[in-house]
Order: sequence, then C-alpha cells, then structure tokens
Amino acid sequence: MMLQNFRFAKFRLRLRAIETLHLPPYKGFTFRGGLGDVFKRTVCISRGKRCEFCLLKERCAYSYCFETPAEDKGEAKSSNWPHPYILEPPPESKITYQKGEELRLHLILVGKGIEYLPYFVFVFDELGRKGIGRGRGGYRLEKVESLYGEDDYRPIYDGRYLSNSYEIKTLKDISNGVSSLNLERISLRFLTPTRILSSGHLIREEMNFPTFIKRLTGRISLLSRCHCGGGPDFGGLLEEAESVKTCGVNLDWREPERYSSRQRQRMKMGGFVGEIAFEGDLKEFMSLIRLGEYTHIGNASAFGLGKYEVVGESRKWK
Repeated sequence: MMLQNFRFAKFRLRLRAIETLHLPPYKGFTFRGGLGDVFKRTVCISRGKRCEFCLLKERCAYSYCFETPAEDKGEAKSSNWPHPYILEPPPESKITYQKGEELRLHLILVGKGIEYLPYFVFVFDELGRKGIGRGRGGYRLEKVESLYGEDDYRPIYDGRYLSNSYEIKTLKDISNGVSSLNLERISLRFLTPTRILSSGHLIREEMNFPTFIKRLTGRISLLSRCHCGGGPDFGGLLEEAESVKTCGVNLDWREPERYSSRQRQRMKMGGFVGEIAFEGDLKEFMSLIRLGEYTHIGNASAFGLGKYEVVGESRKWK
C-alpha cells in the first residue's frame, strides 16, 4: 500500500448569523449549492458555457474543484473524478438560527486542493453576504481554524487576514493513534446518510466488511491519483477483507432531498445511518479506516454524505 503522497488539511469555519437563517435539517446540500454558485460567479470568465467545452478548464479553479475531470474516462465510473474537497455541514438538525447565533462547519481539502483554500474562504465570505437558505438570510464568516491535533483547532483567518500556517496531514499522522485502538473488534458509526452502491443498488442493511473496504479503498485511490499525484494498489487488502466478519448491524434509512439546478428537479439522496460492528484481524485496515473518517465514503461525499467515525469495540446487537 503506497500512500506517501496522500495529504489533506481540515478546517473549521465559524459563521455568525447577522439575520434569521432558515435552513433544512440536513444543511450540506444548501451550503454546497450556494458555495458552487458563488464560486463559479467569482472565477468563471466564460459565463454560460459548460466546463467541458471551455478552453480554460485546465487552468480554472472552479473546474478543478467542482467539475473535476477524469484523465482516463475508461477507468472512472463517470466523466468526473472525486472533488478535492469534502464539506461537513453543521451536525445539528435545528432549522432556525436567530441573529447572533453561531454555526460551525468543516472543510477538508485533499492534495492539490489545499492550494485553493483562499478561494474557499473568499467564497464562503461572499456567500454570507449573498444569503443562504429560505429567505436568503445572511451570515458573517468570523473565523477559520486549522486542525492540528485531535480537537486542537488554531485560528488562521480572523475576518481580515488569512495565514498560510495551517497543518497538512498525511497517512502517517493518522496512523500514529491506531495502536491505541482495539484491532480485533470495532464499531463504525455513520453520522450522515451513506450512499454505497452494490450491483447497481443502494445498500441499506446488507453492508459487510469486504464491500466497505472495496468502496473505501476505491475512493481513497481515486483521490490520491487525481489530487496527490499517485494511486496505490490495494489488491492484497481486498482479499484479506474477506476474513473480517460483521457481528452487528443497527442501521436506519434517511431520505434527504436536494434540488439540482442543472436537472431542475428535486432529487432523493437517501442513505443509511447508524452503527455496524466488525470482528477479525483489523490491523492492516485501521489506518485506512481512520483516513476514511476524513475522506468519507460513498456517493455525494462532497455534500457531507458518508461521514463516519470509529467508536471503539464492537457491540453485538440482537
């Protein structure tokens, strides 16, 4: 497994409502939609032209971040590769924020995508001026913080100046804490709807470890190849995954919707949430599983879907 080049950075954005905000329970689609719209209006000089037909697409920040083209369409499932960012919206389900209340969301940038942090900060600031949600309520981007250690966030933007002294992490950084975990039994808690396809169908409760590892390594491999300059070979791990058993499943289905301006219709974006427990020799998988806490897993990860966390020893449900 070769992931020496894989790198990412995680940032926390602290927003302050300057008007009443009316947002849906799941806010990832709202923030992602507004972010993409303002980003394109800010940097695009070929208004109205689709990225795939634009002569400037290879040099465009918007095209790279939001319409990430695949170099070899024969290898990718679609014409695009994974985007170099993951947006994690505020986790709470509240739908109304009064003037003065704070919202916190997270942004993970992968590989070359880290270079575009100033664009994201600028666009989040502009989105606050434009307004978001029902009624277009405004907010102020007060602070951006960089993740250093676990829950150790340090400010890099104070509303005026953006510092480049943020922390860039590698797989080695993630691996340092793996030895403290139980390497034979773990539970994974899926926090946002997780959309994983198997044989053309969305998985609901039939998730198993080989399928999980196949989708996780597939996503990490594409992120690495597209944004970090090299794709690893996970073939041996996929074979080893067959020996790890599922010893507990406690999942529910969530069906949030998003409006697609491109297709001009509402789309169901259902996925499972809850916990899955695995048991077996997990030593060779744990660094990747911990990395997946940042990269997410499954479809629509850029919207914040597919977020999970390792919660320790597995629980055996009836």
